[in-house]
Amino acid sequence: MSNQTEQTRKEYDEQAEEWKKIMNEEPIQHLVDQHSVLSRIEGIATKRVLDLATGEGRFARLYARAGCEDVVGLDLSEGQIAQATTAGSANIRYAQHDCTLPVPAEFGKFDVVTAHYLLCYAKEKSMLDAFFGTIINALRPGGLFLALNDNEEHIASDLAVHKDLGFAKTCDSVANLWTGMTTGQYPEGTTVTWNFFEPATFSSQVWIWHRATYLSKLKAAGFVDIEYLPISKPDTLTPEQSKLVDSFVTCPPIALIRARKPM
Repeated sequence: MSNQTEQTRKEYDEQAEEWKKIMNEEPIQHLVDQHSVLSRIEGIATKRVLDLATGEGRFARLYARAGCEDVVGLDLSEGQIAQATTAGSANIRYAQHDCTLPVPAEFGKFDVVTAHYLLCYAKEKSMLDAFFGTIINALRPGGLFLALNDNEEHIASDLAVHKDLGFAKTCDSVANLWTGMTTGQYPEGTTVTWNFFEPATFSSQVWIWHRATYLSKLKAAGFVDIEYLPISKPDTLTPEQSKLVDSFVTCPPIALIRARKPM
């Protein structure tokens, strides 16, 4: 396990209870990111789905509620897997696993692999290669890959836009100086910290890689039909809810990537 992988594992293990409090609150923005993902998986009830970086199992449970009868959730953090297992679901199997390594053969191949908020934890580009290798090797031919990720195109003025939703991003002062002198986009390898402060405090560091890097790395791994998709609201939101999450859609802190493994 690399030093960076160990740091991330420790980060989530030590803050497992705080993260659970935040997830149990079901922040309103979850209705947006969950809709953005689920609306892009056709016929999920007939699919085998692997959720990498499953955390406390939020998306794995979403897939099970949508009718998927075979879901596997893998995560680096034993503390997060313990939380996911406690939440329980008859259709989900959870296990601790380093996502830079191949998925154990016992789980077989999948129609869909999701990896939400995983890719931005790559401190080096070689970790992106490892993540994408894990993902494409876990897919059946023609299989779908979806990933929510930190929005690498955020600029300094975007970082605190979502305070009303209980979180904000921060970036080191050197990178802030750099972005103010150029086009506005942070340089590759910049550290960004996500800070949650309602209903509990939690912080986590991620790394910026530009969109061109993600696209080239996906292509090099063998993926096709690679694209970025918009973050969207479900039609079921009330007018009050819709207004509350406007900033999450108009200035999204996250991005959604979709790709396929060739037939």
